[in-house]
Amino acid sequence: MTQGRSLCDNCITFAGNGSRETRLNIHGKHELSFVSAILESPDSSEPYLIYADWLEEQGDPRGEFIRVQWELENGSLTASARQDFKRTESQLLKQHSEEWLGDLAPLFLKSPDAPRVRGVAARQFVWQFQRGFVDSLQVSSFPPGFCGLLQASTIPTTLRSLRIRHSGGRGIREDECADLGRTHMPNLREFELTNFFGVEPYRALAGNESLGRVESLTIDPSSSLSDISGLSAFFRNASLNSLTHLALSSAGTDAIVEELTTTDLYWRLERLDLSSGNVTDDGVNLLIEAGVDHLAELNVSLNLLTENGMHLLQAEHQDAVVLPQSRRGESSAFIR
Repeated sequence: MTQGRSLCDNCITFAGNGSRETRLNIHGKHELSFVSAILESPDSSEPYLIYADWLEEQGDPRGEFIRVQWELENGSLTASARQDFKRTESQLLKQHSEEWLGDLAPLFLKSPDAPRVRGVAARQFVWQFQRGFVDSLQVSSFPPGFCGLLQASTIPTTLRSLRIRHSGGRGIREDECADLGRTHMPNLREFELTNFFGVEPYRALAGNESLGRVESLTIDPSSSLSDISGLSAFFRNASLNSLTHLALSSAGTDAIVEELTTTDLYWRLERLDLSSGNVTDDGVNLLIEAGVDHLAELNVSLNLLTENGMHLLQAEHQDAVVLPQSRRGESSAFIR
């Protein structure tokens, strides 16, 4: 049996979904076709299992790992079969997770209880393997240089969920923003970028062309910002064409509402969360003037609305639900 291979070794580039190129460790054009098929149809089991067959023929344990994790998604498995698959999954991770995590392994595997399917490293990094690849990653308090390591890694290529909740007590450097903006995430569905105290990360992401599968986005640029140009550019990123849920966590302002409602993105949204921000009746008027009928949910609770502002929302949207007084002593409203 050959040694398991890191997803960061022997990398070459190929055109994946969209116009950007993707780096993966592949050993020849034959393997390239399997990996490309996965990135083109990431929700289908067929390309994964075909790739798993090929890997097993080469003696690569990652093939068995892919197959085992697909089996574990089968809800009809008996308890005994599931236990057997979980045991095999744990054994494979114990032997090979360092290789499969590549250059990020030193950061991810410093927890005493790692490696596991779902790992936690000093509460800074939380990750999960699914279908043989790292499927979700949550990051907080990351060290300097982490964005560069992430950008150079192939892990973002298969991520479905990325949550960066920066709580390290320092601002994000310009080079880190640039690295984040260059990170290729063609399979990403859920993206959270919070606690950055500025819009520079969003400005850097404005040119990222790999976000075409993102459906849910949570961001919280500082509500005291006077310059929202970076956020404006991000809202106009043409690759965000699958986004239906936008949450401006604790950061909504009238200026941001005004900017958002002038974009094509606004009209693709089904859910908009502006809760716990500084939106006033002026912001409500901007929403009403733009139109809210396309929104299945509009959350403006815990803002700076008056009773009149809430009544305006109710008049515009008959399904408006007025919530009790907020903790800030102001009225709030939730439209659903």
